[in-house]
Amino acid sequence: MIGNIGETENSIKDSIELSLQLQSFSSYFHFADPYPSSQFYDDYDKYGIIVTDNLDEFNPRNVVFVSSELTKETMEKYMKIAMGGTNE
Repeated sequence: MIGNIGETENSIKDSIELSLQLQSFSSYFHFADPYPSSQFYDDYDKYGIIVTDNLDEFNPRNVVFVSSELTKETMEKYMKIAMGGTNE
């Protein structure tokens, strides 16, 4: 997961590195989504912001929550790296 509460750029890098070290057949990363009626949604404003109110955009491939430790651009950059699209 990328962009969870309290996550930093360094913790994202650590997660990606761990997934590479495990040498598994595949790894799947997704963005943290605070779905309505969840505790995460109820408390999101303590940890960051929701960037859209459109529930159609709430899915693991879209950034809808940005932690106070990250930016949307940083999260998208590391998602590309995690999914094998680019190198840092």
